[in-house]
Amino acid sequence: MARLNDLFASHPHLRAVIDAVLEGRQGTIVTFDDPPRAARLELGCYVIPGGDPTTSIARLALAGLTGPLELVVPDDDRWRRLLAETFGDRLEDRPMRAYLPEYLEPDRLDGQARRFPDGYRLAEIGIAEAAGIGDELSPHGIDVFGGPDEFVRRGFGVCAVRDGVVACAATTYSLSAAKAEVAIATHADHRGQGLANAVSAAMLATCLRRGVEPHWNASNPVSQRLALRLGFVQVGVCEISMLDGT
Repeated sequence: MARLNDLFASHPHLRAVIDAVLEGRQGTIVTFDDPPRAARLELGCYVIPGGDPTTSIARLALAGLTGPLELVVPDDDRWRRLLAETFGDRLEDRPMRAYLPEYLEPDRLDGQARRFPDGYRLAEIGIAEAAGIGDELSPHGIDVFGGPDEFVRRGFGVCAVRDGVVACAATTYSLSAAKAEVAIATHADHRGQGLANAVSAAMLATCLRRGVEPHWNASNPVSQRLALRLGFVQVGVCEISMLDGT
C-alpha cells in the first residue's frame, strides 16, 4: 500500500478519487510488476497513471486503453511526453479547475439550502431516488458505486424531487475515508431555478457534519461559479486529457 501511494504522489488533484481507489473502497488498481514501478487507477470516467514514466511498465500501463475516457495527467513532464507519444492527436486537453473547502461554513450552507423553489422537496438519496437518477442527471456517482443499492450502502447524496421525479442531485462520485468528490447535475427541464445551489449547499453541509472533506473539480464555467458561491477556493488546475473512442 505504501509503495502504491508513492506512485501517485505526483497527482496533487482529484485526491478524493485517487485515495478511494488506493484504499480499496472503489474502482480498480491495475499493476504489472511486484513491487510496482508504474500502475494505473480506474474509477468511473477516470484513468489515472502513476509511477516511473521511464520504465517499460509505464508504457504497458497505457497500452490498450480505448476511450472515451479521461486521463488524469501526473504533474510530471515525462508523463506528459509519454502520453503524447502513445496517443498523439487522439488526446484533447480538457483541464478542470480544482477547488477545496477553505471557507465552507455549515450555518451559511444551511441558509443556502433553505432557498428552495416552491413545488420541490429536498430529500436524502435512498434506493428509490438513486434508481431515478440516470444519464440525464450526469455526472453522478450511482453507477460509479455499482448501482443504487451499493450507492446507498457506501455513498450518500441529496436531491430535489418534484412530482416523484429527481430534478437535481448531488452525490458522492467517490468517497475515501476522509474525502468526497462531489458531483452535481440538474435535469434540463428544471434548470434556472437555483436548484443546484440549494442542493449542493445541503450536500456540502452533510459532508462537513459527517467529518468528510468535500472536493470539487469542474471544467464547466457554471459549475466553477457555483463552487465559488458555495465557499470553495480554487487551488489549481487538474490536467485532464480526453482520449477518444477510436
